[in-house]
Amino acid sequence: MDPAPLSVRYSFRMRDGSVREEAVQLDPTSLADVAPVAADGPGWTLLAFERCPNCPLPAATGARCPAAARLAPLAAAFGETLSVEDCEAEVEISGRTVGKRLAAAPALGSLLGLKFATSGCPILGRLRPMARFHVPFADETETLYRAAGLYLIAQHLRATTGEPPDWSLSGLVAIYEDVGRVNQAFAKRLRAAGKADANVNALVHLDMFAKWVPASILDRLEDLRELLAVWVAG
Repeated sequence: MDPAPLSVRYSFRMRDGSVREEAVQLDPTSLADVAPVAADGPGWTLLAFERCPNCPLPAATGARCPAAARLAPLAAAFGETLSVEDCEAEVEISGRTVGKRLAAAPALGSLLGLKFATSGCPILGRLRPMARFHVPFADETETLYRAAGLYLIAQHLRATTGEPPDWSLSGLVAIYEDVGRVNQAFAKRLRAAGKADANVNALVHLDMFAKWVPASILDRLEDLRELLAVWVAG
């Protein structure tokens, strides 16, 4: 019997009392989103529309961007929402419920990061391992722990099989540089997805981490030296 998909359910109670929900169902092994995708979609989901400069997918008439196709229903739901509108966001994940009152843009950005990584995009999918330990509404330090920690675990596993490890984190920096290029191009898609700014600013909120990782990740890790002193000392 195959294991059940991992489920993450976001619920947003908006200022007018309306509730918008999105459930993400992930394959427990590959962490790919297993929910069906509509056979068609709005024009901004086409692969050729504002195509990312580093997109490795083959061009084909009518082909759709996998991330855009996955995101289309969510983008439509928030297409007329202002980024500063307060909401009560609640997330059910791994048997726990996490709730927070915050503006629509960062609330939506938390879900956007999960959907991007698991969408099937070959660039954003390089962050897919983080989906298994998704932290709703994570701040920069929490995201740094997950990104650097999981990457370094992967390097340890490479070393155990004779593959050269990347202890310098240069590979992680390269991943986030690529992700940043996708985010910049994808923002143009989201501008075509709705009249208000919640979708675009959710991506801006998410993209802040992708921007500072290449520039300062080693400095930020050094800032954690005191916190990790008991391990650093050996």
